[in-house]
Formats: sequence, C-alpha cells, structure tokens
Amino acid sequence: MKKQVLTFSLILLLSGFSFGQLTNYDFTFEPGTTQGFWNYFENGSNTTGVTFEANPVPGGVNSSATVGKFTAASDGGEWAGCESLYGTLGKWRFDGSNPTTVTIDVYKTTFTPVWLKFTSTNPAGQGTVFIGSQIPSAINEWVTLTYIVDFSTTGGENNADNNAGTNQVVLHVDQAPRTEDHIVYFDNLKFTATKLADPILPPDPITPPTVHAPTPPARIPADVVSIYSGQYADLAGTEIGKNWGEATIASDIIVEGDTTKQLLQFNYQGIVLSSPINLVGFEKIHIDFFQTDQAQIKLSIINVGGGDITKLLVVANPGWNSFDIPLTEFVGLNLATVHQLKLEGAPTQGNTTVFFDNLYFYKGEILGNKTFKDSKINMYPNPVKNSLTIEANNYITKVAVFNSFGQEVLSVIPDRYSTTLQTNNLANGIYIVKATIDGKVATSKFVKK
Repeated sequence: MKKQVLTFSLILLLSGFSFGQLTNYDFTFEPGTTQGFWNYFENGSNTTGVTFEANPVPGGVNSSATVGKFTAASDGGEWAGCESLYGTLGKWRFDGSNPTTVTIDVYKTTFTPVWLKFTSTNPAGQGTVFIGSQIPSAINEWVTLTYIVDFSTTGGENNADNNAGTNQVVLHVDQAPRTEDHIVYFDNLKFTATKLADPILPPDPITPPTVHAPTPPARIPADVVSIYSGQYADLAGTEIGKNWGEATIASDIIVEGDTTKQLLQFNYQGIVLSSPINLVGFEKIHIDFFQTDQAQIKLSIINVGGGDITKLLVVANPGWNSFDIPLTEFVGLNLATVHQLKLEGAPTQGNTTVFFDNLYFYKGEILGNKTFKDSKINMYPNPVKNSLTIEANNYITKVAVFNSFGQEVLSVIPDRYSTTLQTNNLANGIYIVKATIDGKVATSKFVKK
C-alpha cells in the first residue's frame, strides 16, 4: 500500500524579515515561492493523505483560492492527521513572556475537536512546544479557530522546547470515533513569533537502482524466516508503512523484475509483524541496502516488552551492500518473542532516500547453489552476471578481484561478515578473489558470464 507526502506551494507573508525579530507568519496554500511538504498518519485504509485543492466554499472568513484537504477515514486511528515535515515551514520561537495567538481557518461537517500541535527537535530529541484543542462554532462553513500559546499556564506549553525552536506543525483535524469518512478543509495558519531559520527543503529523491539486489541463495524453508524478499515466502501480515507516525513514505518499486522497497523522506521505518516469532536457534539476519544519501542506518530488532536492540550499518560501497549480522551481536534480545524491527537514520534523522531488499533471518547451510569454499568464505552465484556475494565466518577486512592477467579490477573494504560486488561491468572470463579475514588471505575464483 502506497503512502504519500504531498508537496504544495505556499505564500509566506513576512513583516520584519530579519532573523531574531518578531515576524508575522501567514501560511496559505496559494502558488508562491516557498515549497513545503506534508505527511499524514494513522488514517486507516485512506491512502490519499493531504491534497491542496480549489476552495469548495469561498467566502466568509476565507475567500482563498486554494486550501488544504484531509479526509479522515472511518477506520482511521483516533489521532489521524497530517503534519509538515521538520523544517519545511521554517523554524521559529514563540514569545516566552507573553501569550501568542495562533489562528487557523477550518471547514468541517462535524462538531469535533481540531487539535493543533507545534513540535521541535531539541538536542534531547523531539519535543512538544504546544498542543491545544478547539471545537468549531459552526459546521458547513469556514470558521476561524483561535489557540493561545501561553507558557505561564499549564495547558500543554513547554518553553524548554520552545527555546530550542519549533519547526513542525501537526494537525489532528477530526478526532475519532467516526462511522464514515469526514472531509476537513484547512487554511491560513497565522501567528507572530521570532524567526530562527528559513525553510529547509528535503533533497530530491535519489534515482532508484537499475540493478536488483543480489538473489538470496536457496535454503531449506525451515531455516529461513523472511520479512521481505523475493526468494523466500514472506511472513503474512507484516506491515512496512505508517506504523509509528514516520515521516517515511514506504512503497514497492520494480528493479529488473524484482520487487524492492523504497523509503522516501526517510527518518525511520517501523516493521511490525502480525504476531511474535520464535527465532531461537537462528544464526543471522540478512539485509541488502543500496548506497544513497543515507550513509548510516541503525537496524533494530525488538522483542515483546523490550526496547530497541540496535546495530549500526555503514552503507559505504557503490551499488548494493549486503549485511549478514550474527544474532548474538544483538545483546539482550529475547529471540523467542521477536515482534518488531526498525530502520532509523543515523547519527541524526533526515529527509533522505533508502532502498532495501532481502530482509530475512536464517540458519544452516546454503543449498542448490554451486559455491567455492576456502574454509573461510562462500561465494555465490557462480557463474555470476551482475553481482557476487561473498560471506565469511568473521569480518572481511578487504576483498580484491584479479583478472586472468593478474591485474586488480575491483577492491572493497567491507569490514563486515559479507559483501556484494557489482560485476556487471566486468568482461566475461575467470577471476581470482582474495579476501582478507582475521589477517589471513583466503583465495577463490568465479566465472563471469
């Protein structure tokens, strides 16, 4: 199921444009010079998210030509809503000594609360600056809702996070329960605050890979628990999407006929299993990442009642990077009740792009593939076309490939238990591989066809 981040144009009206001065902010959705990006969450079967459309009922307090639209699904969560991506509407600080009035125009068909929230990313992590709720005075017409940010009260204001600077707006425009879909229009978010930073726009999406991830080797079905792969039967009911309010947009793309997971606007991605699984006796977890602008990714495995148990993965080699991590390295993990996994940007979260494939747990030996073994390394497939995977029982510190003339044609420094070499540019022929493991060199060969 595809989720969306919507791009819109907005006009940012400023009086007193300099940093450090009080500035009047008026966020509308008319075509303008500044781009903003909005995400949605907890909206059940409705995958439309936020759209920006012609004002359906211009007049009254809002005659704008273009407004925001969010359809809260009948099967959506209690807090279904939408949010700007961090920093894309700029960064500002409310007056900590005096109340600040915040207004927004809404058009609703029900007398249900509209929750407005501002958040920040202070050094301690995401924090709430303000959260407030208002019920419209009328339905089926535009009304202006007013919120008061006052740090002298206890209404949900947090001046510590306010001082760090707020850089995100969150709207819960129609609190559940609902017996049917509710369409809500919103526009004209206005307030006065000190400007700290201009909008920061996410980078353009990375060009998807043109070569699919390495094909996993054949194994006994009982030796594999597949979360996402094209080789093994995946666990039914696994959710890779809007599980925990991620900004990430997860979808499937096709690369050389192979389904690959694409994560746009990546900050983190939850992976939720339909029920806990027992991995006692399993040896490793495998995943393939394509090198992009997200150079480090934290992979976490979570058992029932436990927190994140994490390994940091460095995606350094051009093309696909293969990781085979012993489960013993996830110290403290209860293998008997694994129920979630998480991918997270590191060291900080950002609006980047990630492609991954072949996420699975395994044990035992490879079957059905012709492999060359040198007591320490396995290589497959062989013969090879586009990519060659090399596995070892200890960290591989270097891999060098030589042609039949003894010339070095490839060299990588994996610093992990496995690596994948892109071989599509090599000429057909026989090649020698020298892999350095624990200070010793293991030698083998493969055939490129």
